[in-house]
Amino acid sequence: MEDKVEEILVYRGRNYKYSHSKKNILIYISQPEHYYDDWEEDGGILVVEYRPDKKNKNDRYFVLHQLSVYSCNGHIEHLDISGCDRMAKGKEH
Repeated sequence: MEDKVEEILVYRGRNYKYSHSKKNILIYISQPEHYYDDWEEDGGILVVEYRPDKKNKNDRYFVLHQLSVYSCNGHIEHLDISGCDRMAKGKEH
């Protein structure tokens, strides 16, 4: 990959941090963040196709899959994003 990819992507209200890649397929993860007495926010995985040829940076990150990882039991659910906007955005600093 020639361009430097975004360290943090935002998709459907959740922040994902870059983990690794192979060619133009990027993996971003979201760790559980909020701890309460008996509850913590679930984690997630985002599989993204990176399109460096797009001039607009907001059109470079096409989401292929969004997975939710439930912290209580480790169950992984593949979320249905077929009717959603499939473009992830870089987090504004």
